[in-house]
Amino acid sequence: MQLANFIDGAFVSPHSGVYFDDINPATAEVIAQIPDSDERDVDDAVRAAKAAFPSWSRTTAAERSNLLGYPEGRCQLPFLRHGHPPPGKRSPYDR
Repeated sequence: MQLANFIDGAFVSPHSGVYFDDINPATAEVIAQIPDSDERDVDDAVRAAKAAFPSWSRTTAAERSNLLGYPEGRCQLPFLRHGHPPPGKRSPYDR
């Protein structure tokens, strides 16, 4: 799975075009490729955040969650990064 930066309401590739591997420490398996973002990506994100802040700050937490709507599977990455199975999955080490 190749991830992208979320800037100005869209998933975009890093300016550099460079990615690095995100590795599950429990299996040494590459679980994703993460954008190697640079100052150009940060500048784009800050510019977009400043422009969006007035309307974004008036939304509720529930509205923000619905607006972000991450694609299927991305919510599992934090678990895999730490070597834990995602919710509802069993580890091979569970008894």
